[in-house]
Amino acid sequence: MRLNSIGGAIMKKFTVGLLLGIGLAFAFSAQAEEIKSLIGAKIEGQFPVTVNGQTIDNPGIVVGGVSYLPTRKIAELAGFDVSFDADLGIRLTKKSSPEQVKVEDVVQIDDKQSIERRIKEIEHEMTMIRDRHIYMLDIAINNPQTTEEGKQEALQKKAELEARLSQLQAEKAELEAQLATTPE
Repeated sequence: MRLNSIGGAIMKKFTVGLLLGIGLAFAFSAQAEEIKSLIGAKIEGQFPVTVNGQTIDNPGIVVGGVSYLPTRKIAELAGFDVSFDADLGIRLTKKSSPEQVKVEDVVQIDDKQSIERRIKEIEHEMTMIRDRHIYMLDIAINNPQTTEEGKQEALQKKAELEARLSQLQAEKAELEAQLATTPE
C-alpha cells in the first residue's frame, strides 16, 4: 500500500461500511408477512459473494427476482458485530476499532526523497480535509434544513477532522525538521 493511500483506505473503509449498513438496514426492514412468504419459495439462482477481494463461503441467492446475501459474514467482514433477537431481528453494531497504527510506526522514513514525498502526501490529505470534508460539514451545519441531531453529528465529525489536521501538521513539522538535517 502506498503511503498516500492510507488516508484514502481509511475513508474507503468508512464509506463501504456506511453504505453496507444503510443497505442492510433497508434490506432487512421487511415485514414479517413478507418474510413468511419466502418460506417454501424456490431459489432461482445462487452466486458467489466477494468482499474486498475475499470470496466468502456462503453464496448469495435469488428468490423471486430479489438477491439475498449472507448478512452475518458480510457484516463481520465490514467490521460489525452481528446479533439476532426474535423480537428485534438482526442487529448490526460497529465494532470498536483497535488503536490506529501510524504510518511512521510501520515505515521508517529516512531518505530525503521519501521525506519529501511524505510531506506532499500530508499536504494533499490536509487540503482534502479542509477543502472537501470540512467545507461540506460546514454547509450541513449552516443549512437550516439540517436537523439538530444532524448538526451535532456534523460538529463532532468536524472536530475529529480538525484533530486529524493537527496531527498532520505536527507530523509535517517533524518531517520538515528531519528533512533539514538529512544529507542529500
